[in-house]
Amino acid sequence: MARTAGHTGAHDAAGTIPIEVAAKLLMVTPEWVRRLTKDGWIAKSDRGRYRVVDVVQGYIRFLKDEARRSTKTASHNRLQDIRTRKEELAVAQTERELVPLVEAMTLVDEVAGAVVARINAIPARLTRNIEQREQLQREVDDALTEVADRIAKLRRSYRSGDEDPAPEEEGID
Repeated sequence: MARTAGHTGAHDAAGTIPIEVAAKLLMVTPEWVRRLTKDGWIAKSDRGRYRVVDVVQGYIRFLKDEARRSTKTASHNRLQDIRTRKEELAVAQTERELVPLVEAMTLVDEVAGAVVARINAIPARLTRNIEQREQLQREVDDALTEVADRIAKLRRSYRSGDEDPAPEEEGID
């Protein structure tokens, strides 16, 4: 077979290429090709020469393995983050920095019940005049209704995770 002008002999020895051409083909350095060869990803033909198919297939196997490892590592990291978060929440709950919503709502209900009982007794303690007592009781009832409405809105907000409606939007001064 006659050589054509400009032929460098780069593809001699039964379809093999030198390391420099393999590196250009893969868009990496010759040192990186040596490393892939040393790690068993690319098979060397003889004396620094490589078969094109071995270079391409070896590099593809390497990339697929890297992608698999990256995915596995990312998944492992996410799982580790979830476990860490669970442990942090468990510690916060043990140290009473985190209180379950049911417990918090029970506390609010108990305190509100005690406040209602005390406030409802005020009109009777202030006057024996029935008209004044009824007028005071209406004011107390109106105030307690506003507070109860606010507690109900907050309860719904906390349970649903929606944003808390601001007190000024509800007319509470």
